[in-house]
Amino acid sequence: MLLALASSVFESMFLLPQPPNQAHNGNAGIPIVDVTESQEAMDIFFRLLYPMVERPRIINSGLPTIVALFEVADKYDIPSLGSDLGGCFVGAFEP
Repeated sequence: MLLALASSVFESMFLLPQPPNQAHNGNAGIPIVDVTESQEAMDIFFRLLYPMVERPRIINSGLPTIVALFEVADKYDIPSLGSDLGGCFVGAFEP
């Protein structure tokens, strides 16, 4: 539910009908959607969205991960995440 509130892309994904013969990989009938992003980027992404989880220190993640998070924010239409990452991007270049 939180993903749908944060992202119009996720909201649309959750509204799509699921084929009856889709493999659920043993996850209690819950459909799985494969994504192309790295596990690290998605882990940080989910931690930033969920309010009850300790927020990660993104600046320590390195420039490639920060760039990947910008791409996730753009791909999944989450402008607030892009705004949050702006300071981290600048901070990645500071000594």
